[in-house]
Amino acid sequence: MMTPTYDSHALSKIAQYGHFRKYAQFCKSVVSGPYFQKNGRQMKNHFGCPVQATSNVLAGKWKVLIVWHLSFGPRRFSEIRELLPGVSEKVLTAQLRELERDGVIKRIPDGNTPPRVDYMLSDAGTELIPVMEAMCSWGSKHLGVPPNLVHRPEMRP
Repeated sequence: MMTPTYDSHALSKIAQYGHFRKYAQFCKSVVSGPYFQKNGRQMKNHFGCPVQATSNVLAGKWKVLIVWHLSFGPRRFSEIRELLPGVSEKVLTAQLRELERDGVIKRIPDGNTPPRVDYMLSDAGTELIPVMEAMCSWGSKHLGVPPNLVHRPEMRP
């Protein structure tokens, strides 16, 4: 088992209160800038916290909705755009690229003319669906926000 590493601020809080925040079990406090490089690409800093890293993957005005709609099956770009009223093509393209870069979705070009591209969830993206459903339940219960999207049918093994 790894022992957590704390910066001087965290150590002063531990000395002052005898503990360091509720999420200390998930995250270690790391001081650095808002972005860092990983595998040659720029990523939002997650400060050594897997919860924050996961949150960063879904951070974006349309990403949660994109992932949710793709959980029902593959969709073409135009279908996704129609499901998200108010999204511009530029923003939708950027968010789809980020989700693809993060391994959440797969882009499947068909090679015909005119080009047809389908998007679908990757295995990693499919694993996010129960997380999103749990967040939906939590938001409904604790924040009083009723779900406003179609529910997924129960998946039976």
